[in-house]
Amino acid sequence: MKDEILDILHASRKSEPIYTLVSRYEKIVETREKDIFLSILKEIALNGSVSERFDCLAVIQMIKKVFECEDIIKINIERINLKEEEQLISLYLSLSANLSRDWSIGFIKNIISIYKPVDKERNSIFCLALSCMSRTQFWKDSLEEILFALENFDEVFVVDFIAYFRLRQGKVGEEELLKLIPDESLIRKINDFKTKIDDRYMLNYAGMVGK
Repeated sequence: MKDEILDILHASRKSEPIYTLVSRYEKIVETREKDIFLSILKEIALNGSVSERFDCLAVIQMIKKVFECEDIIKINIERINLKEEEQLISLYLSLSANLSRDWSIGFIKNIISIYKPVDKERNSIFCLALSCMSRTQFWKDSLEEILFALENFDEVFVVDFIAYFRLRQGKVGEEELLKLIPDESLIRKINDFKTKIDDRYMLNYAGMVGK
């Protein structure tokens, strides 16, 4: 089975190895065989190349086995080289938000701190880290950075962030966030986009509630 998994991982990217492995796992009927498959994914996620680790961890996330693989995920996150393995950051942020452990929340906060722009220009990693933080119950720990982004970034960011925040924290959470904004001009800025926020929520996120 390990050879089969490796063959899939090493196939052309056009063959979409992540989705192929997810499909292969979902077709397995026997629990013992599923466990073996998962154990091989964990082994490769621990000892494989950067691309192999990424793919296996992505599969683990998609088959909803994140908590069963927390130890492997933690090892990978703790050993990441941000300069050389930046392509792993987005996946690690998502896994960290899913786990919402003290150590994984610490990773998200560290990425927010490192990638917070000094020139008030958006960067994708900082924005993604804020979105991942907004998925957790610890979002207030990054309130200062959230307010920084809402104040300094463009309409596209503000509309999508508030709509996504509503999905993850509910309308009550959104109202709580707005109450924590001390700057009246920022509140007016967000209110000016209310219709666009509502439209974005209904179009992109309403169908994801509870998922």
